[in-house]
Amino acid sequence: MGYLYGKQKYDLFCETQEGSIWKLKKVVMVRGISHADYKEFRHILAFDMTYKCNTYNKPFVDLVGVNHHQNTVPFGCALVVNEKEGTYVWVLQQLIEVGDGYIPLIVITDRDKAMENAIFEVLRGTKHRLRIWHPIRNVQSNAQHSFHDGFFRCAEKCRTPSDFERDWK
Repeated sequence: MGYLYGKQKYDLFCETQEGSIWKLKKVVMVRGISHADYKEFRHILAFDMTYKCNTYNKPFVDLVGVNHHQNTVPFGCALVVNEKEGTYVWVLQQLIEVGDGYIPLIVITDRDKAMENAIFEVLRGTKHRLRIWHPIRNVQSNAQHSFHDGFFRCAEKCRTPSDFERDWK
């Protein structure tokens, strides 16, 4: 905990359980290069949560963007104790604070109501979009191959509504 509090001055935000400095409640880490990347490439934020796939059995929040080469760049990450709206509000507030108040234009998430509410509260005016990965994976698992090919083409290749409508037929 001493190490975490020492790092807090530069690139780490943490909150402890009430009444105990030794029980970590949530932590957001944004390294120096990530701080610079967020300020430069903040236009699109992918806000993703991996459910309890780590040593600490805690939800892990990944905050990434896309640079000018269309490569993924990490903005920060968080370990949290729950998946509630207030937790996501806090994570987004820390990202905005470390990013000198910069707010992304678009946020991409999975369909999570708590995340959606937090985005609406903290990132007013930001467009919220859903990741296509889960529906594509669902179609791959449950649909016939011919439908999968058409669905994938519509989802990934169509750039305009008219392209989508044409290919959907």
